[in-house]
Amino acid sequence: MYRAAVIGCGGIGSQLQFDPGATKYGVCTHAAAYDAYKDTELVSLCDTNDNNLNTSMQYWNVKNGYSDWNDLLIESKPDIVSICTPTSTHFDIAVACIDSGFVKGILLEKPVAENTEQAKKILKALKKSNVKVLVNYRRRFLKPIKSLKQTIDKLKLGKPLLIRGLYTKGIVHNGSHWVDLLRYLFGDPAWLEAEDRLQDGNNDPGLDVVFGFDSGLRAHLSAFSSNCYTIFEMDIFLSNGRIRITEGSESIYVYEVIDNYPFNGYRALNPKGSKSKYMFNWMSEVLDDLIYSVNNNVDPICTINDGIENQRITSIAKSSMNDKLQKEGCINKVIL
Repeated sequence: MYRAAVIGCGGIGSQLQFDPGATKYGVCTHAAAYDAYKDTELVSLCDTNDNNLNTSMQYWNVKNGYSDWNDLLIESKPDIVSICTPTSTHFDIAVACIDSGFVKGILLEKPVAENTEQAKKILKALKKSNVKVLVNYRRRFLKPIKSLKQTIDKLKLGKPLLIRGLYTKGIVHNGSHWVDLLRYLFGDPAWLEAEDRLQDGNNDPGLDVVFGFDSGLRAHLSAFSSNCYTIFEMDIFLSNGRIRITEGSESIYVYEVIDNYPFNGYRALNPKGSKSKYMFNWMSEVLDDLIYSVNNNVDPICTINDGIENQRITSIAKSSMNDKLQKEGCINKVIL
């Protein structure tokens, strides 16, 4: 039985579980995952917000609550720690957990740190320990996504030819989920071109980005304003089919090419199947992978290196907006 702690009892840490919408997704927070999992015991919580801390302690029946994460580590000595705090605090907490001598696994929310330099320092500290760090890009852990990767890798629907996508709420935070899914399914892109079409003026802007691969494959990601609604989609066109990941990745539609339809000599897409509502208890899938990683001394599905690379790529896209060519209305290709 692993003793678990959640540092940061806000939305993904705990509070989303209290929202009526949680009935649609089941286990969708870190605290809920530890509470439900057979091999973990949620022993301590931490948050600087008294309301978040108190409501979480009461709901999860946890006696040990802290406003200072240092105190939590010293007194509780947990085996597994979730870091669900603001990005600016990730570095200090992660390094303290790694150096503690008792933490065996860390479930880290993205981005890994404030910048890639901090993220690489976390990686350096990890090399001196046996701590397993899982970065929570949750789509990797879902069984239908894993199955899709096998379909793509084995060319069951032919060669990937073109990818299109939509996202909201910033290239570094939400956009990095799309980048991670792209990397998981197709490997690392070789270059990118970014454009600030929305001009939303945010510190984490919604950018349009084209990703290019050495194979010639291109992925076109478009930003959409969350003032209208939230969206996350990936549309994959292959030589013998199409895969649509939509509704925030909750539904997947697969099409295959059929010959001589609708007329002789034509080729058209035909629905092959669909999967939906499979994100129920998705946070349990994430925790299960971390526990497996710790028990078997293997890397999780989404490693610290994946988190760093996602952050590096999205940071490059963001920093390219400062380029002189960009200010003059040109789009600049950046080699990754």
